[in-house]
Amino acid sequence: MSSMRATSTRVSVIVPFMNAQPFITEAIESVLAQSYPAWELLLVDDGSTDGSRAVAQRYAERYPEKILCLEHDGRQNRGVSASLNLAMVRARGDYIALLDADDLCKPHRLEKQVAFLDAHPEVALLGSWFLLIDEKGTYLEKVRPPCEDRELRWELFFNNPFANSAVMLRRKPVLSQVGLHDESCVYAKDYELWCRIADRFLVANLPEHLASRRVHRASMTSTYPDATPEFTRLRMARINSLLEWENSGDTTGEARLAAISALYFGWAMNLEPARLSQATADLLELHAAFYEREGIRSEEVQQRTHSLRARIAANLVMLTVFCSSDRVGVRGRLLAHAWRLDRRVFLHPRTLARAGRAIAGTYIPHLRRAPAAIGPPEPAGRP
Repeated sequence: MSSMRATSTRVSVIVPFMNAQPFITEAIESVLAQSYPAWELLLVDDGSTDGSRAVAQRYAERYPEKILCLEHDGRQNRGVSASLNLAMVRARGDYIALLDADDLCKPHRLEKQVAFLDAHPEVALLGSWFLLIDEKGTYLEKVRPPCEDRELRWELFFNNPFANSAVMLRRKPVLSQVGLHDESCVYAKDYELWCRIADRFLVANLPEHLASRRVHRASMTSTYPDATPEFTRLRMARINSLLEWENSGDTTGEARLAAISALYFGWAMNLEPARLSQATADLLELHAAFYEREGIRSEEVQQRTHSLRARIAANLVMLTVFCSSDRVGVRGRLLAHAWRLDRRVFLHPRTLARAGRAIAGTYIPHLRRAPAAIGPPEPAGRP
């Protein structure tokens, strides 16, 4: 290993890959194009059988002072978590930047994130807003998850507010006080580690689109239905640390989690009216328990509770359209509940227009369509 990598590296960029030949060249080139120069790139082959390993080796030979190829003993396929862990213990930078082999970094990503972490030593996990692109790199959507620490930790009850390819970690405190990825997690490896980090350190997102996340058939996203039990278990453990839903009431914890997720994100699910009412109470109870644990002053809690009630009211109006009852009276009671939560949101023209379009059966971008089973928390912005 050259002295240049050992003496002038501040950021270790880690790219694990397995049969990523269609995209890995673009991912590597996006690192080479960075405006920030003090980086090393660790490419980890997880037992590829296509030409992606040869691509990685060519770049390592061309830039020996900057790029290093790693692989498991015997060129085994050991999974993404093991590949990330292999590179994290070899990394030499103060910071570790993650990048999936089918995603892209914006040219100023490392520069912006290093500047923020240098200025905020209390933050150990930093992400950013990001773009969604398709297989050809065509822009699909801008995603803007929350940015502030407390909002992000609240969001972790429901979804993953960090895009893996936009994450930068503070290496020494994470490795020494939190640890590596849990290799028993197949799908939720990132979410599980982010939760552990957020329980010990401050976390943040930069309000800039610094990465592009590719959505395609071969991505992990396509396996989300298989991932449901793992993500559900982790989210339930997080909620049970506050409320112990697994051991209370007649409804299972998983069913309550599915209902509050539908209500929180406005997923168009056909839920029983009683389940929607229970989900409203559950969300508010979870919110109160979270902020009680945080020890936040009452003025801020009131403000955040008001925002949550407004969000529930707007989504409850929408979900009333899809509820399982055909009785006008039942739907009327749900709408009355939304009115009591926040009448200004209830009467807002945008809420009424969205409800009208839902009744007419037209597509509403704001209304997230839930999967057949409530799946894993993918990186998401505000609905």
